[in-house]
Amino acid sequence: MQITIQDVNFKSKEELKEFTSTKISKLKKFSSEITTCKVFYKLSNNHKDEHFECELAAHIPGHELFARSIAGSFESALEHSINSVEKQLKKHKEKHN
Repeated sequence: MQITIQDVNFKSKEELKEFTSTKISKLKKFSSEITTCKVFYKLSNNHKDEHFECELAAHIPGHELFARSIAGSFESALEHSINSVEKQLKKHKEKHN
């Protein structure tokens, strides 16, 4: 699985990229069909405590799974996005089995 991490309008730390790669690689246990995962980190303009945004797009043949979360940290936003993609993967697996 190819993992792409992109930060929009800021420079992320290496620790965030390592954390992201570790967490994303765990999606393989839900589906070996995932070919690519793209993660976009952004700072949201909502002026609230929760302004760290994460978008996650996972590609499996014939389908694009997508999740977007805003939380108090990038790590937390990533966790929410991964949970959403996990649910989508499970639903996809149930449909096609």
